[in-house]
Formats: sequence, structure tokens, C-alpha cells
Amino acid sequence: MKILYIIHIYNEIDFLPYKVKWCRENGLGMYILDNFSNDGSWEYLNDNKIACERVDTGGAFHLGILQKATNNALLRLNPDWVVYIGMDTFIITDNIIKKEIERCRGNVITGPWLNIFNTGEERGNPFKTYFYYSQIRSPIGLIFKYHKKIQIFADEVLYRQKVISCGLRGAYVNFGNTKPARQRDETLHRRQLAWRKGMNKVWGAHYPVYKKYNWQWEKEKLKDIRQSIYWERYKKLQEL
Repeated sequence: MKILYIIHIYNEIDFLPYKVKWCRENGLGMYILDNFSNDGSWEYLNDNKIACERVDTGGAFHLGILQKATNNALLRLNPDWVVYIGMDTFIITDNIIKKEIERCRGNVITGPWLNIFNTGEERGNPFKTYFYYSQIRSPIGLIFKYHKKIQIFADEVLYRQKVISCGLRGAYVNFGNTKPARQRDETLHRRQLAWRKGMNKVWGAHYPVYKKYNWQWEKEKLKDIRQSIYWERYKKLQEL
């Protein structure tokens, strides 16, 4: 079975080595669409022989262009299953992803979505540094059996066929909100450029809101993952 992790990235060198190891441990192939990173991500992909291509958006974080390229890549590669999550998102489970897929008798694996936040910690290994989270979306299904009619659209997948869901024994965990303010500011600037180029302003509307907090949150308004049902699975990320 061909299971493919695919995503478009820009300047993800902090998470890229973790994700490469995570994919290998979980039985996933990789295909990365690099949006002309300038932090060494592109060089890292090539040095480590990760299948990749470059997509030019003129400096904008233009999701429409990036996802069109991603959908075209999927048509070419034609995997059996796809894992479509950001470089800063990991899936925590009782087993490896390949085993979760093998036990699924449907075509989508859904589970809760957790956002991990920067609450003023000194930066370090993200899995050993950040523990405060909110659960904002449940369920979400970004592990799916591929079909040529499937299209990735924004943060969702348009299946255009009967969806038979399997429950993930774990959760999707996003670390995007742990990134430093300067990096988040650049993401906002690149998204604003995409809006000026005509991209739907709903995509990324949360960035200006988060900017008001200077990309830092209060622990008191969040949950501690160490005190949650997810902790034992979360701890596995600390081994990456």
C-alpha cells in the first residue's frame, strides 16, 4: 500500500527534521511542495533525498495556487492513501499511522484537532516545551483514501463520494501557534499579499486576530495537555 504524506511549505526548517523522522516511523512516503523557502528547507529536502518540487507564488502565501499544485501532484503520484497535514502538525496515536489505515474499513480517518500555544516559554524542542492547548475542531479527517475526484480545498478535503469514517485512536496536534512572533508576522504579511492578489479573505482570517495578542496566549485560558487524556500519546512525540 502506498501511503503519501504531502504538504506545501515555506520556511519550515524547525519542524522539517522532526516530520521526516515521524513519517519514516509511521510508514509514510513524502512529497513536499516548497514555496521558495529561504531558511534552508529546500536544501534540507534535497540533501535528504525527499521527493519535492518548487511552487512560485510571487512571495504570497496564496493557498489557491499552492493547493492547485498539490492536487496536480496527487493526480500524478496516485497514492492509495494520503496524509495531508501541515509541517507543524503531527498525529498522535496508539499505533503507527500505517496500522491505523490498515485497520480502517472506510475511506477517511477522523479525529479531534488540538492547537498547542506559545504561553511565554523559552523556545526549545516544541514537544518538550509547549503543553497548553485548546480543542477547537472535532472531528476532522485529513487521512483519506485517495481517488482522482478528491480535491484538497482550504483546510478540508472534498471527497465527492460517500464518506465512510473511521475513528482515529488519538488526535491531530498543531504547533503553528508556538512559532516565534517574527515568523508569524511574516506569515501574516505573505497572507495579506495573497489577499491583495485576490485570494479569499476568509482563508487566514485568524492571523490578524492572533496578531493582536502578539502571538502569545494566557495559560489560564487553555488546558494543560499533561492533565488530559492525550498525554500518554503526546509523550511519544518527545522521542522524535
